[in-house]
Amino acid sequence: MDAIINSRIFFLGDGQSVTASLIGLGEAYSNLSEYDKAIDFFQQSLPIYQEIGDKRGIARSLNNLGLAYSNLSQYEKSIDFYQQSLTLYQQIGNRQGLAGVLVNLGVAYSHLSQYDKSIDLYQQSLSIFQEIEDIKGLANSLMGLGIIYAKTSQYEKAIELYQKSSTIFQEIGDRRGEAQTLGNLGMAYTQINQYEKAVEFNQESLSIFQQIGDKFGEFKSLYGLGLTYRAMGQEQKAREFFEQSEAIKREIGID
Repeated sequence: MDAIINSRIFFLGDGQSVTASLIGLGEAYSNLSEYDKAIDFFQQSLPIYQEIGDKRGIARSLNNLGLAYSNLSQYEKSIDFYQQSLTLYQQIGNRQGLAGVLVNLGVAYSHLSQYDKSIDLYQQSLSIFQEIEDIKGLANSLMGLGIIYAKTSQYEKAIELYQKSSTIFQEIGDRRGEAQTLGNLGMAYTQINQYEKAVEFNQESLSIFQQIGDKFGEFKSLYGLGLTYRAMGQEQKAREFFEQSEAIKREIGID
């Protein structure tokens, strides 16, 4: 990472190149879960974008700051940055950016248990994704809205949204998105005591994650299977899946 940081000196004097480098560094640190460092680089990019009059760049940096603060569980602060980003995307007519920030706001409000607000924001994003024909954005937004309904124990509604999302992911060949949605379906069916369906969806999710080499997804699917079998009263079977999930958790070094 130090080598990357040192490369910044080659971009001095070119505002667009400097900001691209700063945003890239911020995103790299975000991917490493070093959010405080990410915030520093995103903050550095803002005055440069402002100086060169790049409203789209400012909106992107503000959104990235919101994401970083959200990952630090500072949701009210993240909402403030998202709102600033949202305003700019509205001003410049960037519908894609607008829809993305609406989703991020929906996530943040859900963490604050403001579910009605979260649902409204997700529904706004859905309308825009449909309007601009962003199929992947639509699928992700449907899945996110399903998660909110599941959090409010509206499992039938969540299942309906997950199924729509899963169909789209299948159509566009997004295996990871499909696996995530199948796992969510497994959890929802567990909550309404339809255990055979829950096991089926969790197994399908696990199979896809294994095929694409997504260890974190595999961990979540195994854990989901453990929860389903525990709900069924099959504690020995549940323990086997929990042990497998724990082994992967240690392997990939997550808390």
